[in-house]
Amino acid sequence: MPPWQLISMEVDQASKLIGDYFEHDLCMPIKRARMQGCHTTQKKDLAEFVKSHMGNGNDRKLVLYGSGYFHHYTYGLCRHADRLSGNYAYMHFDHHSDFGSWNPEDEVDCASFVSQILTDTNASAALFFGDKPPMLDYLQSEALSIIGLIRGEKIPAMRYSSMQPGSFRSWLGSRMFERQIKKLPEDVYLSFDLDLMSESEIFTDFYQGDFRTEELLKAIDMIKRNKRIISADILGYAGTSKETHGLELYKKIAFSIMDG
Repeated sequence: MPPWQLISMEVDQASKLIGDYFEHDLCMPIKRARMQGCHTTQKKDLAEFVKSHMGNGNDRKLVLYGSGYFHHYTYGLCRHADRLSGNYAYMHFDHHSDFGSWNPEDEVDCASFVSQILTDTNASAALFFGDKPPMLDYLQSEALSIIGLIRGEKIPAMRYSSMQPGSFRSWLGSRMFERQIKKLPEDVYLSFDLDLMSESEIFTDFYQGDFRTEELLKAIDMIKRNKRIISADILGYAGTSKETHGLELYKKIAFSIMDG
């Protein structure tokens, strides 16, 4: 497997704090990519940003950034992941599905970018891990019909699945999650919005779930045993005065992904 490159995508002050933590506190080699964050962004601008900051090598990218208001930057990261795999699954760990209406104006935002990832990239399957998965009928009837309309062709139904944290906690639920993983393509891209987590684990800008660190690390381990992670991103850190432990969570997730 190609080595990992750690990148701090600094779209806000919280992102800069993350970069400082990994570079100075943990003494880890990390590329600092600075860009003014926007809540709504043109696809072409994201593509240009990724092209200029991710590099041309085949290293797997682990990208760290801050507020969930900028989660749509993952769209650009998946466009980069297309260079590493012609067929992969997008795995969305998030309290929210971020699968809003498809935007015909060539823009992305944090509420709708996932539908556009599944339209524009090499992601041929999706797994949603969170308390608010998208309506699966909507995934098939709306997003896929739009793709077919644009391309003038009939597109076969995309494989997709969802898992709620409460279900994952049970023995049966965790076994079901592993079966879902095995049905995905060999390559996977992981995106973590930490509003999935309990406020005892991290404080974010959004209404949060109640997932625990040990549970998330267990899920990552199951993915690593069954699939090849081609790249990933972690976000959600608010960087506020209420936050004292979120950076430690970033470290634990990053080390888990890059270990092996």
